[in-house]
Amino acid sequence: MDSDIPEKDYNRILGVLQEENVSIPELVNVLLTEKRFKNHAVLVDLLRNAGTIVTSILGHRQLLDDARDQICAAIERIYAREIQDLVQASAGWHFT
Repeated sequence: MDSDIPEKDYNRILGVLQEENVSIPELVNVLLTEKRFKNHAVLVDLLRNAGTIVTSILGHRQLLDDARDQICAAIERIYAREIQDLVQASAGWHFT
């Protein structure tokens, strides 16, 4: 376990999710997509820690290649959009 994260027993939380038939991916997707949670403290915390979460997921030995490919494709779209913004004449750079 990461030394920055205090040792906690998450079994009760996982048990409640299991009893309610809610998976962690489902919970995360609901938090990210439903307007009723847009200001919820759990979503705010999730987004504040997104970098650490993505890094942990990408570094996990059991991550499937398909999932890694999807993450990389999303990152490529972000970089492409940023490059397009940079080469705009209004950005001060102009290429012919």
